[in-house]
Amino acid sequence: MIVKKNMSERKRERAKNFVLRFLLIILLGQNFISCRGNSSSQENTSTKSTNSEIVEIFPPNGKGVFPEELTIYVVLRTQPSIYDVRFAVWKEGKQVAGTINISKSGDFWKVSFEPIQKEEGSYIAYFNYGLQATFWTFFAEITRQTPEFEKVQFPPDDEKNFPVEGTIFVSFEKLINPFSVDEDTVNLIKRGVAGEENIPADISYYPNYIIISSGKRESSSNYKVSITGIVPLFSGNPSFSVLDDSLRFRTVDIEKPYITSCLPNFCSMNSSCAVVQGSISQIEIDFNENEEIDVQSVIENIQFYLNTISAKNQKMKFKRIYKYFDKLELIYQDQSIYTPEWELYIYPNRVFVNLKEAISSPSEIAIYILPQFQDSSGNKINEFISWCITVE
Repeated sequence: MIVKKNMSERKRERAKNFVLRFLLIILLGQNFISCRGNSSSQENTSTKSTNSEIVEIFPPNGKGVFPEELTIYVVLRTQPSIYDVRFAVWKEGKQVAGTINISKSGDFWKVSFEPIQKEEGSYIAYFNYGLQATFWTFFAEITRQTPEFEKVQFPPDDEKNFPVEGTIFVSFEKLINPFSVDEDTVNLIKRGVAGEENIPADISYYPNYIIISSGKRESSSNYKVSITGIVPLFSGNPSFSVLDDSLRFRTVDIEKPYITSCLPNFCSMNSSCAVVQGSISQIEIDFNENEEIDVQSVIENIQFYLNTISAKNQKMKFKRIYKYFDKLELIYQDQSIYTPEWELYIYPNRVFVNLKEAISSPSEIAIYILPQFQDSSGNKINEFISWCITVE
């Protein structure tokens, strides 16, 4: 009997100790939650700004939250319109899908971004409303790295047949300071034979990229985007750390090349040759004003043949070939000492032959344009054209 009584007492003692340990765990858990809640409250308070519109952001800049608590929001003083709000979030450089909601929060208004998937990682948030714009970074769980971005251009540099209303996108590997984005640092420029002209356009900025939309663009025209002096968001010395970029493109061109004039006026001759007295030193073929002929196609598909007393039907070879679009470039030079000093210049809408060694009478020059001749957008002339010049 004594043995059974001692065993019963030991069981009761173990049960009592278990209950006490369980209660202690609950008490410690409540203290942890209370302390964490107070810490979050202090962090939120610390993010309040004297900004005239933005009162608070969450999660606080540079701070961390548990993934299950990943609700991102901005508190504003006045009620915003959902159509005037831009709210975007990236995780490790990739945009996060989510929903945006606006709700009343005491005397203020809360704009919330609720991610569809709440995952661990580094995040950056961008919020814009009216004249108010802000970026901030935070992390879920333990990751503290600021995400890196990929450098992208759209359209790619030297793109052809870009839609007239197409949106231009330029991104950087670093975050950009929104206050450095203006009409002095971002320009849409039309490039033409007469020179360059700035085109007004709508410019939008996001954490690491710029979007250029609208702008009075025309078909069959060349444009350039020039970005100079954009300052990174976290630049220690802006004067020595800027983000520059540029790209060129040509809008949709569906018109095949056509000839407007030539020198001498051989292209007006149908069945006979144009006549030049004494000698000839220059030949010129002009295409429509907004045309941009393909350089390689000119070399291959516009051919000149020479007939003299000593040479019959000899294909003319050029000592030097130049491309003259934005600047003069030597793209080919014949090293042979026997090649005459003839030069070919290729402009966007003009072919010019400089016969430095002039051709004298009696002689004849035949000019052929093959059907494969095309412009830079791939539009072919699709007909065989031939002319001739007689030097008497």
